[in-house]
Amino acid sequence: MHTARRLKFTQVVFTGDLLRPFAHGSEWESATWKNIRWLQAHVAPHLERLGVDHRSLTWDPHLNPKKSTYFDTPALYDRLGLELGMVSWTILASLKSAPAALIDQLAPTVKDALVIGYEMPDLMLDALTELGVPYIDVVLHAVRFMPDLMFAMRTNHPDLHESLSFNRVQEADILSRAADIKAKAAWMSAPVDAAPGSLVIFGQVHGDRSLVATEGGGFCSLESHLQELVELCHSHAHAYFKPHPYDVQESPSVRAIRHIGSVEFTSANAYHLMAQDNIRTIAALNSSCLFEARYFDKETVRFKPCLYDFDAHHGPRDGLPGALLSQTPSWLDAAFWGELLSLETAPSLAVAQWMPDRLRRSMNADWGYGQIGKVVA
Repeated sequence: MHTARRLKFTQVVFTGDLLRPFAHGSEWESATWKNIRWLQAHVAPHLERLGVDHRSLTWDPHLNPKKSTYFDTPALYDRLGLELGMVSWTILASLKSAPAALIDQLAPTVKDALVIGYEMPDLMLDALTELGVPYIDVVLHAVRFMPDLMFAMRTNHPDLHESLSFNRVQEADILSRAADIKAKAAWMSAPVDAAPGSLVIFGQVHGDRSLVATEGGGFCSLESHLQELVELCHSHAHAYFKPHPYDVQESPSVRAIRHIGSVEFTSANAYHLMAQDNIRTIAALNSSCLFEARYFDKETVRFKPCLYDFDAHHGPRDGLPGALLSQTPSWLDAAFWGELLSLETAPSLAVAQWMPDRLRRSMNADWGYGQIGKVVA
């Protein structure tokens, strides 16, 4: 990895989407405190080894006051004149610029810090940039079929961006992994009796941030594209619908598909489906499967722009973060952070080694991979 110039900060602050609520009975609690704890648990030991102080910033009433700072999200909603709940959150999640109230509330908690956040929304990134705070945003990558989950990172600091670019996962490694899956599928019975030129439509979790409407709040669903779906199905030999395993039984997208009588529901593994030669097209609102489909030589139909652009290559500019850079498993080692932050105490940076399912298990995210992923491990 290239050594960046040393950043000026006194501590690392771990955080995430501080604004997203989750219904817990009749009350609202943070929907992301687990993500923040997860990120801190993986990275903090390496920072401690390097002598770097750290805290978390989280809307978590059960936090450890010695290691965490409480962010009063309900008070922020009050200051913004919004009712705490999902409808208001979708309005905030669609914003590109931070309201003054958010900037003011963040300011004392991130002073002289480097922020490392889990999938922070645009308005939080904008607030940190307005405050002159460097950050690294950690994002789950769209490719989920590697030996372990892959993450990408973006930053508003040019030197950090340059260093992160030296740790990118090579495209050849992704293609090789897809080839392993296709080779294994050749020995397996076909998951569906698909005619040549068939279509698979992938469902998504209703309420996911990737489905937030770009204007006015609320969530998008396949219901808004019913006529397009009908035409798409008619242009293919047969159509299948693969619901997301975490989606509710009668989400708006599921209801839309039920209106099209010719679509067959399937619970087959996503990668087993994409490995079939008779499947020509993959369609979805903006599922990560659409990005993965390229590695299985499929055509794609996308109804909504992606939340993240994993094909971009630009650096930080005009107050915006640089492109998301896929990261090898080296980010789970102290040497990665020591080199990234240019610390003299950094141990030697070793060649990254994939530890199968290490992150996948720690995130409780085995769905969609286990059936076929483990047989090519």
